[in-house]
Amino acid sequence: MKKNYKNNSAFTLIELIIVITIIAILGATIISFINPFEIQKNSRDSIRVSTLSSIAQALELYFATNKSYPDDLTEAKSVLPEFNSRISWEDPSESCEVSYRKTNTGYELYLPKESESFQVPSGQSLISIIDTPSGYRCGSLSINGLIKIEVK
Repeated sequence: MKKNYKNNSAFTLIELIIVITIIAILGATIISFINPFEIQKNSRDSIRVSTLSSIAQALELYFATNKSYPDDLTEAKSVLPEFNSRISWEDPSESCEVSYRKTNTGYELYLPKESESFQVPSGQSLISIIDTPSGYRCGSLSINGLIKIEVK
């Protein structure tokens, strides 16, 4: 009589569940350390700094030509593209727009800061982070201050 032994080399259901659980725990731990949502907020804030910087450069070129700054945002949007055609007035979150205010001696530009950990890049002396004024709203965006460029 011939004995028929079956070769059991496959994983059992319990072993598969344990391996999947361990992989899920490791994945959740790694994601919590990386925090992709904060990384996305940081990159949007970097785009905001770049946007404000390019607008500030166009404002300085405008000032060099006209010996004054535009009076308001509407005028700035209409005249600045001739000094820098690549200016983007759009916020990466698409719920806010650049705030511009002409002062007695210069101007101020603002966009919201979304990330809690974002810091102004070193060497950017005109750019600062300020607290959000009361009543400032920007759609459904969670604001953690304002990115400000001020030229006096």
